[in-house]
Amino acid sequence: MEPTNLLFILSDEHRRDFLGCAGDPVAKTPHLDALARRGTVFSNAYANSPICVPTRACIATGRYVHDNRCWDSVQAYHGQIRSWGHRLIEKGHQVVSAGKLHYRDTADDNGFSREILPMHILNGVGWAKGLIRDPLPEYEEAAGYAAEIGPGESVYTRYDRNVCTSACDWLKTEAYRDPAALCRWSAAGSAASGRGRG
Repeated sequence: MEPTNLLFILSDEHRRDFLGCAGDPVAKTPHLDALARRGTVFSNAYANSPICVPTRACIATGRYVHDNRCWDSVQAYHGQIRSWGHRLIEKGHQVVSAGKLHYRDTADDNGFSREILPMHILNGVGWAKGLIRDPLPEYEEAAGYAAEIGPGESVYTRYDRNVCTSACDWLKTEAYRDPAALCRWSAAGSAASGRGRG
């Protein structure tokens, strides 16, 4: 089998029906819609947890929450359970992340050769109020977060744009190191923008 590059995109804090391609009348998601048109859309898939931090551990390891022991927004992935990234690195591949991981800490061996602009849980501890317990806590401050962020420009939108720019810069740099990769990258870019001949 010929070596292949893999690009994994994870859209954060995003319900599956909040996409143009899923019929949302308000959401404008042209790039994700274009990927959906050219790829496969799973309309009946489920995450192992409704909480983002444990789900990220499941994505990293391919294991259930009860195996990872990452139960909530406090107990994040810490690299001690081998991930698909660890396995690829062991086989000599470069595994690079760009953006929010919400793992425990960059100091952990998270299964990446490099982390570009990573965002991890706060101080390696996370949101203690989010610990799963009975009864579940009230999240009154959630409305406050939404009001604080509000519509338009925020630290979050600036971070997202910086991650996107940094990821694209990294992809271009890596493509120039390998002329064959450059051809594949250029062809993909041309096809994506409608300029391809194929």
